[in-house]
Amino acid sequence: MAVLGPGLNNFPSSTVQRFISPNGFTSYNDCMDTQIGDLSDEQVGSATALFKLLADPTRLRIVWTLAQGERSVNDLSTRVGAQPAAVSQHLAKLNFARIVSKRRRGTFLYFSIDNEPIRDLAERALFCSDHVLGPPSTHTPRGSQRRVGGLH
Repeated sequence: MAVLGPGLNNFPSSTVQRFISPNGFTSYNDCMDTQIGDLSDEQVGSATALFKLLADPTRLRIVWTLAQGERSVNDLSTRVGAQPAAVSQHLAKLNFARIVSKRRRGTFLYFSIDNEPIRDLAERALFCSDHVLGPPSTHTPRGSQRRVGGLH
């Protein structure tokens, strides 16, 4: 297995390469081009790699904060309650996976998320966790409609 970058060495090369495709994920159709019942091992591996990457509490806080707008490392550090060095390491992993993008202004780096599916995934994950841990609710996440059987 080739060395792929921080935190991604445990994933098969093909999974990471599909996950970090140069075009990025611009719509759900770009992410999954088959029917739900026809999932390939590669698709499952890609989704698993994404979930593993976002499974860290600090990383999820970073993604959620960046979904609200561009931030510097120091600003993120304050907002997510972690040391700047730790935030930088998490950002390096997220940047390598093309979940976040960065721009330099002078000596500062600013990070953002320009990936709508990643924003949606973070929002839905947090919304679903609220439903799993809390009492049943009748509301739906922003921008979605209730589906058959009351599932979101």
